[in-house]
Amino acid sequence: MATIEDLGDVKILIIPEVSEFKDGEAPGPIVADLQDASSLHQDLQDKIVEFLKNSRNLPGEDIRDDECGKKRKAPTEKSGISKKTARDEDFIEVLEVVPPKGKHQCKLCYKAFNHKSTLSRHKTLAHTVNPPIFICAHCSKRYKTKVSLRRHLQNVESKDASRKTSLAVNCALCDYKSGKSEMLEHYEQIHGTTIEKEIIKFASEDEFHVWKHQTEIHTTARFTKIRKDRIIKDGTKESFYRCHRDGVYKPRGNNLRNLKKLGSNKINGHCPAKMQVWINQDDEVSVMFVKTHVGHEMDISRLTLTKQERDHIAQQLALQVPFDTILEACRESAVGAENIRRMNLLTRKDLYNIESSYSLSKVTYRNCLGINVEGWVKEMIGDHCDSFIKFYKPQGKILEDYPTIDVEDFILVLMNDAQVEILKGGGSDYVCVDATSIASDFSLLTVLVLDERDQGFPVAFLITNNCDNHVMELFFSTLKEATSIEFKPRIFITSLDDSVYKSWNSIMSAPSFRIYSPWIVDEDWRSNLDKITNPEKQVEYYNKLISVMEESNVQTFEEEMDCTYRAMKNDPETVEFAEFFEIYKSKASSWAHCFRGHLGPNVNEQLERIQASLKVVLRVNSKKFCN
Repeated sequence: MATIEDLGDVKILIIPEVSEFKDGEAPGPIVADLQDASSLHQDLQDKIVEFLKNSRNLPGEDIRDDECGKKRKAPTEKSGISKKTARDEDFIEVLEVVPPKGKHQCKLCYKAFNHKSTLSRHKTLAHTVNPPIFICAHCSKRYKTKVSLRRHLQNVESKDASRKTSLAVNCALCDYKSGKSEMLEHYEQIHGTTIEKEIIKFASEDEFHVWKHQTEIHTTARFTKIRKDRIIKDGTKESFYRCHRDGVYKPRGNNLRNLKKLGSNKINGHCPAKMQVWINQDDEVSVMFVKTHVGHEMDISRLTLTKQERDHIAQQLALQVPFDTILEACRESAVGAENIRRMNLLTRKDLYNIESSYSLSKVTYRNCLGINVEGWVKEMIGDHCDSFIKFYKPQGKILEDYPTIDVEDFILVLMNDAQVEILKGGGSDYVCVDATSIASDFSLLTVLVLDERDQGFPVAFLITNNCDNHVMELFFSTLKEATSIEFKPRIFITSLDDSVYKSWNSIMSAPSFRIYSPWIVDEDWRSNLDKITNPEKQVEYYNKLISVMEESNVQTFEEEMDCTYRAMKNDPETVEFAEFFEIYKSKASSWAHCFRGHLGPNVNEQLERIQASLKVVLRVNSKKFCN
């Protein structure tokens, strides 16, 4: 008969292993009434209870004896009550530890469950000969219940949906979203765009890069590598280059800077143009080239300078080639060219960016330049070598004889005896006054004339932190005092700013003819070309204006000038530049070549000589100030 022992937290059901059965019946376990547990042999019951109590302790743990209360070592796995030492243990079997709680109990194994549905599922899974198996059609995983399979399918679908969402791209022409392969079908079927593909093979990787560079030039495109190279099993290297306008704009940083006027290069959609490149171990290259661009125009203003172009410019900057020389060379290379390149639209901002990225920035000039010069001036005076210092005023000093000069003005006029003599000989013909910034707060004014060889020659220098009329009048007064001559030049060359011209006229005699410095006019035009929104028209109108400026016939000049100005004024893309150009149109006699005929046949050549001399002077002085 079976018995049950209450151990506090569990109840133990004990059933004899030998079954009672009638004739003709199969043997089976006897399930006794749980209420009739006293009929079991008391000695056997006590031994079983003692064995179960001891089995609760791990081997080696201390247990307490129920009779004496002393602690003793728990029996090891090999000790304790065994079938050989127990008297009646061969006839018993511990079937189940039944939890005390549970409304619904299994009659086969006596497990209890709180819900009837859980009990039904338990019977199906635990007590059925061939329980049903549910297999996932996607990954072949096996599940015992349909609920588990359904839960698995929901997880798989949600992961696939999130993966598809993360890999989805936007259509550049509508609101459709899909994977990249489906997007190509969408462009062809919905938008009628033919996606052109081509397989090209090259003998080497260098040959591929040459082809890629030429393709970008001819198609006005740029292809950038989107990730590092991937090595396939057979050792082939795979690379991906995509159109640089493909993708969605993602702002970086704290959004403290606004977007540029043109906006981001990204079209917030998918451009299918790409180059998928495979390079085998023999350096042979295969390219799958998708030619078709979608969602944007082939706009040259959207291109960036290539690495080769940036390296070339960086080399020139490292050699201290002036910005103007680099910009002029880039503009001139566009004249007569079949394809306008991004290099032809080079700006000062590009040069500053390259200078910074290649760590070629010039030495930062200090605002205390005046203090450094003051020590140098004192040294020159001490060595009696100060004859070329015609005037000097440090910052913080008041000059009672010059009440119009501010106390914080710094003024240094340099002119040696040889320069005085050259100015006396050439000051009545050509006089050029050029102003250049040499530091954050300081400027260099240079006066040049033609010497006896008709070469431009610098005859005086002014270093100052204030180029107002009072300082320039003091400068010209110093020249007048050094030469004892009131000059009246035939041709006076200066910038568009009238302050230099007026200051000269207040000290010297007014010149016969005034000409704007050609290099300053050219620089001013180029620096304002960004007012033309179309890059191709920037080059077009720049070349037109240069042609108009060099026209020698007055009537032809006026016709071409009016035609060009009207075209710019009526074009929305150039109207802003036309407004800027109005001041030049009204003062054409100061910069157009056709109005210089009465000055002599060599006037333009002499201006070029003065400009060449000035470049040398500025280059030498810039090196001195950097050191």
